[in-house]
Amino acid sequence: MKNVLIIGLIIFLFSISSAAFIEELEVLVIDSNDRSMEEVAVWTNYQINSIKGYVTTNKQYTNQYGIVNLKLINNEFQEKLTKTEYTLFLEYMGQQQSHILDAKSGRRSRTFSFDINRATIRVYDIYKGGIKSNVTILDQTRETSNTGYAVFNLPDGDYQIVVDHSGSKQVFPFEMKGDTLVEIPLTEFDISILLLDDKGNPLNGTVKLIGETHSVLNGKKTLKITAIPPILIEGFSGSKEVSKEFDPKITNEVVLPIDINPPEITGVTYKKNIRGYELSVSILDTGIYATGLDTQINPPLIIYSMTTAGEKTPERTLNLLPSGSDRFTITLTDISEDSVIDYEIWASDLSSNTASYTDTFLAGSEQQGPTIPMPIPDTKPEQSELELGEVFKWILIGLGVVVLILIVYAVIKLKSEMKEEK
Repeated sequence: MKNVLIIGLIIFLFSISSAAFIEELEVLVIDSNDRSMEEVAVWTNYQINSIKGYVTTNKQYTNQYGIVNLKLINNEFQEKLTKTEYTLFLEYMGQQQSHILDAKSGRRSRTFSFDINRATIRVYDIYKGGIKSNVTILDQTRETSNTGYAVFNLPDGDYQIVVDHSGSKQVFPFEMKGDTLVEIPLTEFDISILLLDDKGNPLNGTVKLIGETHSVLNGKKTLKITAIPPILIEGFSGSKEVSKEFDPKITNEVVLPIDINPPEITGVTYKKNIRGYELSVSILDTGIYATGLDTQINPPLIIYSMTTAGEKTPERTLNLLPSGSDRFTITLTDISEDSVIDYEIWASDLSSNTASYTDTFLAGSEQQGPTIPMPIPDTKPEQSELELGEVFKWILIGLGVVVLILIVYAVIKLKSEMKEEK
């Protein structure tokens, strides 16, 4: 009985080995000039067995020699159900091929070709020395060699090369017509970087460009760079940062202003009107590089409460309304006489710098400014008193003129009488 089982197992294994196949295929892909092609996608559709049927394999890519190795295993144990035909797919730069093949025992090689040519890209500096960088055409990216070369296989047509040198990118168009050499020069520049605050004062911090970070002391840094304009540069000071693009072919000085100063809140005034107390304030974001006052997302606002006879009301928050030039105004309503009003004014600029101003005033009083209070007098001088003083002055002047005329007249008359007596 034992011998029967062993013989049966041998027959079973023999049936499997004779019916199933293992396909080991070396695929070589070449261009129209019989040169190997790198990064060609290769995959297959073949039968695993009669139950699972046909499956599609994952894509593999040819190496720098244009080669990829495939291994297909069919584990069907019934020879009559085994399908040895399979489909081989090739894809490169939008071009696709499919080939019907038949599984053969043992290892073998097949060569396939695309009707395309070779584009040789060379990136170099002003001294004609090669520069390592990443070069992209369509969806394929390659790093240039130490001598600056990268190779692509392309069909004829118009293309764009994206050259990325340490994070600095530029696009170069070119026409592919047969084998094509594309030379891309990168230029060396001397640049001066100024890191300043919004008022033009120098800052300490760092700057980052073309993948490297440099410290900045006293607001200035001088560098020699090799890059492709335009160049993205970033500046950092504390928690603040700024970025901009510049072209060193146009200017070799880059100003990086960082707004670190909050707006200025001054000139608070308040006066009574029919609705309550009108409070007005000047809010300015000053500085030659100031980003400006934020009036949309975080507009200026006032938080206030009122204390009457020792009882304090809950705080209220109101947005201040622009009232011309740099002034903002709001009317505080439901203010009881002889109450104390505590308030805070808040304002932010577009760089998220925030300023506040806190003060108190007594209902029934009025103020022209926070630094030098200028209360408006409760009473003005009587207009009648002013007018009487002016009248009295002119009466005295008139009387003096009359007296003078009478004196002159009396003197003349006296002299005349004296002459007649003689």
